[in-house]
Amino acid sequence: MLNSLIPGISLSDRPCRNEEQLREACSGYTSVVVGSDQVWNPELTDNDQAFLLGFVPENIKRISYAASFGLDDLPLQYHSDFKNHLEKFDHLSVRETAGKRIINSLISRDVEVVLDPTLLLDAKKWDLIANSSPVVPHPYILAFSVRGYDSNVMKIACDLKRKFNLPVIGAGRGVTEFFDRTVEKNINRGPGTFLQLIKGAAFVVTNSYHGTIFAINYQRPFLTLPTNQNMVSRMKNILNLLEFNDRLVENPESLPDSLRELDFEKASMILAQQREKSIQYLKNALLSGEVR
Repeated sequence: MLNSLIPGISLSDRPCRNEEQLREACSGYTSVVVGSDQVWNPELTDNDQAFLLGFVPENIKRISYAASFGLDDLPLQYHSDFKNHLEKFDHLSVRETAGKRIINSLISRDVEVVLDPTLLLDAKKWDLIANSSPVVPHPYILAFSVRGYDSNVMKIACDLKRKFNLPVIGAGRGVTEFFDRTVEKNINRGPGTFLQLIKGAAFVVTNSYHGTIFAINYQRPFLTLPTNQNMVSRMKNILNLLEFNDRLVENPESLPDSLRELDFEKASMILAQQREKSIQYLKNALLSGEVR
């Protein structure tokens, strides 16, 4: 059943619900890859050792792809567990420079910084999933809030509404709190709708890392507001890479002085280079014959 839901991806016949089942499922594989979004944030996973591939037999390669801590620093109580497991990896990559720094503080190993998996596909590939027709009439400002209502996102969206005289369309949990006064519509209907909303927006305001990434992929003007200072490094990492630093709003009291036109052509060139580098890392890791 699962195979029919995700065309082109071959999935195992049954889900694994504990480490013993994961260990059994390794039979017949040459490599096991862990990734990506906050899989190494022990405060989200309850320090579940499965995400550190502790179940993988010694004769099978352990690889991470764009693994994210989602934290700028790893709390001290988790250092011993992470050090023990990370030393057994054959190939290590993370999505943020903060993740590389964390690993290098624990073990002496080469660590690659690679792209978030969603950036390995360009907009044309994501269009295969996006709704084929607009969800709402153009133009509009998209306010996308993750983890519930965010007053800062709504304040900036309201400022842009006045500046550009455009309606605000909401996506994400909690935006309905402003439905009557600010948000014309609040839409939550799955990945295809989400992608089309980003693609059709005149401007995107978001506190979401992936909301930012898809705005970049679809070359839409955007402003990003970090929800948690402990997780701001992931935002800064991708924005620094693409020279969009001024789109990170750390003081939501007012709009940035200048909403300059973004150089998406240059960003696309950087992304193309980084895609090649990231895919090459994965190929090298999977095709290398050695097990550490």
